[in-house]
Amino acid sequence: MTVFQMDVSDSAREIDLVILQALLKVNKDKSCEKQLKLALTWNRIDIARNEILTEDAKWDPVQLEELMEIAILHDRVDFVKLFLENGITFTKLLTDERILTFYKQTSQMDKYLKDKQKDKCTSKDVASLLEKKLGDCVSVTWGHSGGSDPLLLLFLWAILTDNIELAKLFWEEGKEGIAAALLAQKLLKTMADQVDDPAEHTKLLSHMAFFESLAVGVLTECYVEDERKAQLLLTRDLANFGNKTVLRLAKEADNKLFLANVACQSLLDRIWMGRMALNNGWLKPVVCLFLPPLLFWLITFRDDAWTAISKDTDSQDKSNTMVSRGGCTKCCGEQRSIINPTQTETAEVKVSCWQKLSAFFTAPMIIFAANVTSYLLFLGLFSFILLTDFHDGFTKKEYLLLFWVGTLILEEIRQLVKSGVHRYLRDLWNILDMGTMFIFLVGFLLHWIPTVTTCTKCLEAARIILALDVMLFYLRALHIFSVHRRLGPKLVMIKNMMIDMSYFIVILFVCVTAYGVALQAILYPNSKFTFSLFGNIFKKAYFQIYGELFLEELDGTLACEATPASNSSLPRCPVNTEFVPSILMAVYILFTNVLMLNLLIAMFSYTFNKIQTNTDEHWFFQRYILIKEYHDRPPLAPPVILIYHIYLVFRWGMYRKRQIDSDFHMAYPESLTKELILWENMNGDEYVRRTKAERQQSLENRVRETQER
Repeated sequence: MTVFQMDVSDSAREIDLVILQALLKVNKDKSCEKQLKLALTWNRIDIARNEILTEDAKWDPVQLEELMEIAILHDRVDFVKLFLENGITFTKLLTDERILTFYKQTSQMDKYLKDKQKDKCTSKDVASLLEKKLGDCVSVTWGHSGGSDPLLLLFLWAILTDNIELAKLFWEEGKEGIAAALLAQKLLKTMADQVDDPAEHTKLLSHMAFFESLAVGVLTECYVEDERKAQLLLTRDLANFGNKTVLRLAKEADNKLFLANVACQSLLDRIWMGRMALNNGWLKPVVCLFLPPLLFWLITFRDDAWTAISKDTDSQDKSNTMVSRGGCTKCCGEQRSIINPTQTETAEVKVSCWQKLSAFFTAPMIIFAANVTSYLLFLGLFSFILLTDFHDGFTKKEYLLLFWVGTLILEEIRQLVKSGVHRYLRDLWNILDMGTMFIFLVGFLLHWIPTVTTCTKCLEAARIILALDVMLFYLRALHIFSVHRRLGPKLVMIKNMMIDMSYFIVILFVCVTAYGVALQAILYPNSKFTFSLFGNIFKKAYFQIYGELFLEELDGTLACEATPASNSSLPRCPVNTEFVPSILMAVYILFTNVLMLNLLIAMFSYTFNKIQTNTDEHWFFQRYILIKEYHDRPPLAPPVILIYHIYLVFRWGMYRKRQIDSDFHMAYPESLTKELILWENMNGDEYVRRTKAERQQSLENRVRETQER
């Protein structure tokens, strides 16, 4: 019998402990498993650590695995840590059946399965759920041999069930921490977009910010430790993450802070310049673009510019050859390990003029400059034809323009096939490209019709359509400014302000319609129901916003006829209603010009300030997209890009196997992959340890400051 005194001051707070100890005393002669299960049920980690799971206790691993499963399902983080300390490993714990059991308990799975019963949930349902939430950013295959990382699946389960503390523990115990943190951020962002409760939305965003900072922190730790290794991590092919790279995951997660990190930007600098050294600037490459022979004297190439070339010439190690300006002869350099740059040996690499030309013209910076030059020439030709030489029949210039647009269409088709329809249409610039080219084809079709028929208005219609189309082509040129650090974020501001304006236009449309109908009914009652009636309703109401007040109609001083004849050029006179239209207009202008337009300006100001505060992050994110786009572009610009398209068709026919190696996506040898994963895990552990120490130190400082006060 256990006697407990209730009149002690702290007794109320300790009553649960006393009851648990009494239950443990009753079950003392029974198995320790039941005692531990009691402690787990009551969530008393102190009892379990100090009185049950002691150093002298011997446990069957199978029993602990079952208890650990219960601890995970009930979000007992401290018990999970305790079981890990006592020899339980996730490798043995996470069988396919257990992972499936975990996912059956999630509310997300309930929503996904709908009418399907939980006991009929299969691994395919789990894979479909994660694919719905994450797209192709995770590869879900069952089975420990060649299957998905089971700890990664458990980590994602913890995110889906909002067990964030468990998710943090699983992240610490897992591998490939940067990619896992980015995947968690993407999953939380998707979940936040799908909830309606503001409090839940805010909580998910705070969790998302945590994993965002976690990914950035580990990457910074790696970059400080070794810059080159950190860049290898960014471009490594990740089998557990849909064969994506860390950079691609950051883009998919819309993690601007991550892509703005110095590790990402230094890598993008290297990729942007291709094999050219960073100290070339922008002027010398642009000059050499128009005068290619000068590159042999003006352009300096990177130390490791000819790594791939030396590999092709039966060199087994990575080379680090400095190629100076001038000459096309052999150059001496150093062989360096890609992981340990301190190990060097002398190497001799032959560099031909053709290799230098190829390295120069395949650099994304040069491809971008060539495409900009080509596009400006295209706009000049298009404008010249419309302004000075647009007649019946086709001229040589118009055939050249049609051929030029044809090569642009082929390039868009290549991008569509490579990226897929969904990803292609997510880019607004691609949608604009499709629209401009479709309108161009419609305009040229109308231009061609008069050559085979007697359509008198087709030429005029073609001229108007093509004039509108060239305006859209000029607007497409705004994309060029994405490369500029000051102008690039302004494009983001314009896009977001257009979204703001769309909401504003909905409200404004209601106000304009209300005023226009009322004014038309007052001034011109009993009007005939024609299409011009709709124009009259919106014409005055809309243009009065900009200061065209139509005072002659409102005051009755307009030259008109009360009942105009059918051949009369004078309009119908408005009904004399004295001061009613003037008062109505005054209230309308006060509401629209003062209230509504100032509301729009306030919305624009908020959007501007929000983007301006993080202008560098927005630009770095745009910069990644731009560099990735022109890295994947053919080295030839339109219209000669057709040659490269023909080459791609022949290459596809001969080599249909997908090649993934590029500056953005590399498949490394298994030994190097294991070394990078181990190195990343070590830096992740160090970052977590240091962050916890700083947090503890900060807490101690706050306690000390509070005591001093």
